[in-house]
Amino acid sequence: MDYDSDENKVYIPIIQDKCVKEILEKVWGIYKSFSAWSLRNLTHETDSPWDSSFERKLMFIHIPEEEVKKYYTKYITALLDEDEDD
Repeated sequence: MDYDSDENKVYIPIIQDKCVKEILEKVWGIYKSFSAWSLRNLTHETDSPWDSSFERKLMFIHIPEEEVKKYYTKYITALLDEDEDD
C-alpha cells in the first residue's frame, strides 16, 4: 500500500501470486489487531534475528538479511501448516 499526499490517494497493489496473497491474508488476519508495542515484542523474542544480533551497548545493529529471511520463512511455513491442519 502506498499513499500519495499530493493527490490524497491510497494505492493498493494487486497481488497476482496466489501463495503471496495467501501469506499476506494469513499474516493480516493474525496481526491486524496487535498494537505497535506487541508487534515489537514479537520481533524481539528470544532466538529471533534481533535477539541474536543485539548488543546491549550498541544501537542500530545490522541484522543479516539472510538470517531474517530464514527465520521468517520457517515462521510463516509453520503458520500455513497450522492452517492446513484445521
